[in-house]
Parts: sequence; C-alpha cells; structure tokens
Amino acid sequence: MTPSTLDISRQGAVARVFLNRPDVRNAFNDAVIAELTAAFRDLGGDTSLRAIVLGGHGKAFCAGGDLNWMRAMADAENARKRARADIEAARELMAPETAKRIRDLPKGDALATAQVAGILGQHDISLVSVLQKERAHGEAVPVVMMTHEARERDMRAALAGIDTLPVVASRTTMIRVEPA
Repeated sequence: MTPSTLDISRQGAVARVFLNRPDVRNAFNDAVIAELTAAFRDLGGDTSLRAIVLGGHGKAFCAGGDLNWMRAMADAENARKRARADIEAARELMAPETAKRIRDLPKGDALATAQVAGILGQHDISLVSVLQKERAHGEAVPVVMMTHEARERDMRAALAGIDTLPVVASRTTMIRVEPA
C-alpha cells in the first residue's frame, strides 16, 4: 500500500520519511499514525539501512493532533475505542524493536550504558533520555538513546566508536529527526 500522508524515499543506506500534510502542518490523525507505524516497521527490518531521517514538509514538522480528527472522535465510546487502538499503534511506533533498535546490550553489564554515554560525551553529544526494555538474564536488550541536537559528523564518529565496544551485540543505527 502506498502511503497517502507520508513521502518516503531511499538513497543508499539512508531512508527519508517525511510527513506530507503541510496544509494542516503535518498534524497526526489515524492515517498518519498507521502509515508511520507501517513505514518504521518495514524500514526497521531492513538491515541495509544505517539511518532513517524523519521530517515534515511545509512550515512545521508536526503540529500535534489533527483537530478535525479529534472532533470527529467526540462520541465518548467511539473515542475510547479509537484512542486505545491509536495509542497502541503509537506505542508500537515508539517501541525499540519497531525501527529504533539502536544498540543491543547484554544483561549483567551495568557499565554498558555508561560506556556508550562516555563515547557520546567525547564527541560533545549529550543524552536526553534512555529507554531499555526488561530482559531475561544473559539476553541482549534493545536500548534507545535520544540525544540533544548534534552535528552529524560527531554523531557518526560516536557511533563508530560505540560499534567497537565489546558490550554492543549489533551494529548501531541512527534515526535523525529534522525539520523540512
């Protein structure tokens, strides 16, 4: 199915996913959430990709929820059912295994996150947040790290260093978010 709310392109190891609803400042509705979820699921499974750039066409990256869509969901029962489905779709979009598998770190290495953060710091990159799923003893775990704005060359250098750490079980992936 061809997305109607997204503009998806690929060039080499980089995929670009742009919200394409500039008339409503790329506001989210059920179609946008569904198409983003599908796009990141598909792209996240492509091991040839090194980066996914998320952006928005027009004057704004994303204005948030589409007011017309939210008004159409005013019926309380329908709204609750749709909201649950959309929240689950959005949760899947944000799940580390969907397309944001950044690093797989083994359990039991309490310093693994600190080692990664240290390399980021050496390149003047600071962390905003770290998400880590629970895992069984001895298993690798997907970790998502969000950073403050950084120069791409610094980020690429940091990722190259992170890839050399013995605690990293798979190649790192960068997902860049930028305005159109």
